[in-house]
Amino acid sequence: MDFSFTEEQELLAENLVEFMDREYPESLIKECDEQKIFPVEANKMRRDSEPSAFRRSWAAFLQIW
Repeated sequence: MDFSFTEEQELLAENLVEFMDREYPESLIKECDEQKIFPVEANKMRRDSEPSAFRRSWAAFLQIW
Protein backbone atom coordinates (compact mmCIF):
# COMPACT_ATOMS: atom_id res chain seq x y z
CA MET A 1 0.00 0.00 0.00
CA ASP A 2 1.38 3.40 -1.01
CA PHE A 3 1.00 6.06 1.70
CA SER A 4 2.91 8.81 -0.08
CA PHE A 5 1.20 12.13 -0.78
CA THR A 6 -0.19 12.91 -4.18
CA GLU A 7 1.27 15.87 -6.04
CA GLU A 8 -1.81 17.91 -5.08
CA GLN A 9 -1.40 17.02 -1.38
CA GLU A 10 2.29 17.95 -1.46
CA LEU A 11 1.45 21.31 -3.03
CA LEU A 12 -1.21 21.96 -0.41
CA ALA A 13 1.22 21.09 2.40
CA GLU A 14 3.92 23.37 0.94
CA ASN A 15 1.46 26.24 0.57
CA LEU A 16 0.18 25.75 4.10
CA VAL A 17 3.72 25.89 5.50
CA GLU A 18 4.42 29.08 3.51
CA PHE A 19 1.16 30.62 4.68
CA MET A 20 1.81 29.77 8.33
CA ASP A 21 5.37 31.12 8.13
CA ARG A 22 4.06 34.36 6.64
CA GLU A 23 0.94 34.86 8.77
CA TYR A 24 2.03 33.23 12.04
CA PRO A 25 5.79 33.76 12.25
CA GLU A 26 7.69 32.17 15.08
CA SER A 27 8.02 35.58 16.75
CA LEU A 28 4.20 35.90 16.92
CA ILE A 29 3.84 32.41 18.36
CA LYS A 30 6.52 33.19 20.95
CA GLU A 31 4.78 36.46 21.85
CA CYS A 32 1.45 34.65 22.25
CA ASP A 33 3.09 32.07 24.45
CA GLU A 34 4.64 34.75 26.66
CA GLN A 35 1.34 36.63 26.93
CA LYS A 36 -0.54 33.36 27.42
CA ILE A 37 -2.96 34.05 24.60
CA PHE A 38 -3.98 31.71 21.82
CA PRO A 39 -2.75 32.76 18.33
CA VAL A 40 -6.37 33.12 17.20
CA GLU A 41 -6.75 35.99 19.69
CA ALA A 42 -3.61 37.62 18.29
CA ASN A 43 -5.03 37.11 14.82
CA LYS A 44 -8.22 38.93 15.84
CA MET A 45 -6.09 41.85 17.03
CA ARG A 46 -4.23 41.85 13.70
CA ARG A 47 -7.50 41.63 11.80
CA ASP A 48 -8.89 44.62 13.65
CA SER A 49 -5.75 46.69 13.11
CA GLU A 50 -5.19 45.71 9.45
CA PRO A 51 -8.50 44.48 8.02
CA SER A 52 -7.57 44.70 4.33
CA ALA A 53 -4.25 42.88 4.80
CA PHE A 54 -6.02 40.17 6.77
CA ARG A 55 -8.63 39.65 4.05
CA ARG A 56 -5.97 39.55 1.32
CA SER A 57 -3.90 36.96 3.16
CA TRP A 58 -6.89 34.66 3.71
CA ALA A 59 -8.14 35.19 0.18
CA ALA A 60 -4.71 34.21 -1.15
CA PHE A 61 -4.70 31.08 0.98
CA LEU A 62 -8.22 30.09 0.01
CA GLN A 63 -7.34 30.35 -3.68
CA ILE A 64 -5.10 27.34 -3.12
CA TRP A 65 -8.20 25.27 -2.38
